[in-house]
Amino acid sequence: MDVALFEVGDICVCLYQGKTPYEAKVIEIKKIQGVQNYIVHYKNWNNRYDEKIPFGQEEGKIFKCTMEEFTEKYGGKLPGLHSGPADETSGAGPSGSGPDGKSPDGTLNKSKTPTITSTKDLFTKELIKILVDDHEKVCHGFITTVPAQVPLDQIIEEYIEVVRKKEQENAGQPEKIEAKLITVDTAHGIAKFFNAVFGHQLLYSEERLQYNDLARQKAVEKGVKIENIASVPAELFRPSEVYGIIHLLRMLSKLPELTRLIKWNEHLLNLFMSEVRDFLEFLDKNSSKYHSGEGCYETEGGEHRRAVAASLK
Repeated sequence: MDVALFEVGDICVCLYQGKTPYEAKVIEIKKIQGVQNYIVHYKNWNNRYDEKIPFGQEEGKIFKCTMEEFTEKYGGKLPGLHSGPADETSGAGPSGSGPDGKSPDGTLNKSKTPTITSTKDLFTKELIKILVDDHEKVCHGFITTVPAQVPLDQIIEEYIEVVRKKEQENAGQPEKIEAKLITVDTAHGIAKFFNAVFGHQLLYSEERLQYNDLARQKAVEKGVKIENIASVPAELFRPSEVYGIIHLLRMLSKLPELTRLIKWNEHLLNLFMSEVRDFLEFLDKNSSKYHSGEGCYETEGGEHRRAVAASLK
């Protein structure tokens, strides 16, 4: 008979999906199909990511130490979302503490300035490959083909459709329906955020003329006279109608930098990142549909490259 090596309330480090170390807490010990399991909750994560670890399978999966001790002993790295205690006074935030908003020692947690230090642990190998290949393509004289084979607006709608199907499966479970509403709002928010930062944050210099031409074309189609690209109304040209997964992944990889522009509290930031994780899982599963490799790029002509150089002077 296996003996419990951890107790309820123990702070630990657990390898999420057996790969990435995160600070966690044993919140319950539960017998499942005759086997005792630790129920582990990851700090600052939504409880949907709670994991069950059977007694006897602790080795190499769960460690009785703090993240700092784990890093010092095993050379592990701090996870991207490790940014101090969440603001848990509402009891609704994705965190490792209880509904009373108190830490394990019984004191009330104080909210700290929320930040995201890294998103690299959220990307799968396939999504990372898309980003790496993208950089290499641009460096070798290619630019993305527009419109993308699947624009972001369509990607968002397909994601929401998947969420709605899950809603039908969860009929009669109010907490899951509420989570669906949050997910839909977050998906639309990602598109709005994408459009807001696109022209300033998501373009290589080689793509600037292409983007400017698209904006001017939209203005002509709508019969709007513009003096320069900066004067194009946001409602006139929405990049999410034209650009797809490549620029979306560029944005998601820059979240640590971009979220500093937004004054969110810890709870909202953690909620947002929880939804981003789910969205990235969806993108990974559908990456072959949204990204065709070579077909996503076109070659720059010499004239175009000279024009880009002239525009940068």
